[in-house]
Amino acid sequence: MTHADPPRVLFLSTAGPPYSIGGHSVFAHELARALIARGVAVRVAYHQDAVRRERLGPYDHDGVPYHVLPPLPGTDVRGNINRKATPAVPGFEALLAEFAPAVLHLHDFSVGCNLTHLRAAAARGVRTVMTYHSPGQSCPQTELRFRGRSPCDGELRLGRCSECRLAGVGVPAAAAWVLGRVPLPIAGVDYRHPALRTLTSRGATRLQIRAWREMVAIIDLIHTHAAWVYDVMRLNRVPPEKLVLHRTGLPRPVAAVRPAPDPAGRLRVALLGRCDRVKGIDVLTDAVRRLPAAAPVVVSFFGPHWGDEYGRELLRRIGGDPRFRPPAVVPPEEIGRVWADTDVLAVPSVWLETGPLVVLEAFAAGVPVVGSALGGIAELVTNGTDGLLVPPGDTAALAAALGRLIDEPDLLARLRAGIRPPRTLGDLADDLILEYDRLTGRDRPAPAAAGGGGR
Repeated sequence: MTHADPPRVLFLSTAGPPYSIGGHSVFAHELARALIARGVAVRVAYHQDAVRRERLGPYDHDGVPYHVLPPLPGTDVRGNINRKATPAVPGFEALLAEFAPAVLHLHDFSVGCNLTHLRAAAARGVRTVMTYHSPGQSCPQTELRFRGRSPCDGELRLGRCSECRLAGVGVPAAAAWVLGRVPLPIAGVDYRHPALRTLTSRGATRLQIRAWREMVAIIDLIHTHAAWVYDVMRLNRVPPEKLVLHRTGLPRPVAAVRPAPDPAGRLRVALLGRCDRVKGIDVLTDAVRRLPAAAPVVVSFFGPHWGDEYGRELLRRIGGDPRFRPPAVVPPEEIGRVWADTDVLAVPSVWLETGPLVVLEAFAAGVPVVGSALGGIAELVTNGTDGLLVPPGDTAALAAALGRLIDEPDLLARLRAGIRPPRTLGDLADDLILEYDRLTGRDRPAPAAAGGGGR
């Protein structure tokens, strides 16, 4: 679908391909491609990273124009990190003047994509949008897991958030409660000393909450992917007129597959994603180990970061067990062969996912999902129709769900038959163009197929 006279849009991210292939970067890139295909003039900007040292200035990648701005000053200063602001945003105002966007669309809220950018855009009359991609955009603890364990309702409360951050780094519960509620001076403190960082956690949390509230005051629209995010925003007093729910979609087409039966008669389980504790990979490995030793099942892991401490511990735990294949990283263009060798996708996350895209990819390939009844997973998977949902972190329940898939020969076929085609980023692009139009006074009737409620 093309749109007449769409506004010019500047995406602001923290990185971009080919230098980075992280989730936010890939999402922004693919959404930009979809918008450009609909006639929108889009440019993606980000500041040079001290490690990657991207070449400064404009470049084109896969049909999307990028602009690498000079590095931000002070991104390693704790006060700037907590304030979500830097003393300056080199090159940004010049880019605003040169490109003259009607809309600035942020794909993060952090020291790398911050209040100083928002203030500069607002001063020029540029309308502003932020997509909420991950819990760290609002949560001082970054994972929306209270004390690093259970999912949180997300409400920003100074005492509780300070306590949560302290408990999450190992401070005993009683001490965390007290330190989270006792105001201590933070001016002139040498933050490099671990003990002083702990004592000033409440002050640091206060700065983050103030930054969030200023962002809400400035921003014109917060785009959420999931209903739970929308609810968290409302709990944090974001006005409803500044909120919209449009679910994400598949970046590129995924071919449907019909996996041939495993020659050994095993249930083939795949987990796609980075090796991180919040992804619940240990929940999956422990669930499989709960099954009878003779249970016909094999698990494949696809994703990076298995060399980190958590990954190394997992490898020690499953070492020598033939039910687990060694982790591998598969290029995007070869993902089709993964789906062709997969009976069910496991998504046992223990934190609140805003998507996740991997569920949409599995559904497009015709692969059912067994996952946590939590956050975006529970909003995409219909239990008993296109997948199975279990309580997050519950290894016994996950083992029982896998056991059902092994013991009930017709269950996989029923779940495959219940899968519906997922949304695409083209659908999301159409939704967002209507939002851009509304913000910039270009209102037009919504197309009949538009809307953010479906997959």
